[in-house]
Amino acid sequence: MAMKDPLTKIFGSVGRIKIMRLFLANPDECMQVADVVRQTKTLKETVTKELKLLESATFLSKATCKVEEVKKLKKENKIIKKSKPGYKLNQNFEYLQAMKALLSQVSGDQSGDLSKRMRKVGRIKSLIISGTFLQDPNSRVDILIVGDAIKHRQLETVIRTTEAEMGQGLRYAVFSTNEFKYRLDMRDKLICDILDSPHKKLLNRLGL
Repeated sequence: MAMKDPLTKIFGSVGRIKIMRLFLANPDECMQVADVVRQTKTLKETVTKELKLLESATFLSKATCKVEEVKKLKKENKIIKKSKPGYKLNQNFEYLQAMKALLSQVSGDQSGDLSKRMRKVGRIKSLIISGTFLQDPNSRVDILIVGDAIKHRQLETVIRTTEAEMGQGLRYAVFSTNEFKYRLDMRDKLICDILDSPHKKLLNRLGL
C-alpha cells in the first residue's frame, strides 16, 4: 500500500511524487526510464508518462546517459561504453528550491505507515527515525529498529518500499533487545550519536 502522502492530493499522482523526489535526491544523475522504474517501483507506462509531463514543465530536461554494458566474448568479457537517452533534474527550474523544501518533508501519515509496516517484521520494541526523515544530513542512520524475531527478508522489503516512496536510499540499524540494552549501558557511540541527535520515536516500549 502506498503511503498516504497529502502531496499526492495536490500533485495528483503518487508516481509523480516518487519521481520528483528521486531526481531531487540525485540532482546530478542522468537516469533512463528503466532506472526510474526500478528505483521508484512504478509501472513503466506511468513512469514514461510522468517523465514527459515533468519535462514539459521544465522540472526535468532530456540528457544523454553514459552507461557501461558487458559484452560476453569467448575468452573474456568486454565492457562497452554507450550513450543512452535519459533525463536529469533541470538545475535552472524556477521553483527548484521550493520543490526541494516541499517534497523533502515527511508527513505524519508517512511516519504512521512506516510504523505499521515495521510492526509486521517482528516484535518491535523501539522504532526511531532521524536523518533523512528530519532533514538532518549529519545523522548516522535514518531508521533505528530494536526488536526480536526479526524477519529480515520482510524488513528489506519494507526498507526498499520506503526508499522508493521517498526517492532515496535509507541507512538503518537493527538490534535485538538484549544487544541494544547492552550497547546502551556501555554508552556505545552509535547508539549515543543517534539518541543525542534530532530524532523521533515512532514506537518506544523501552522507555527511552
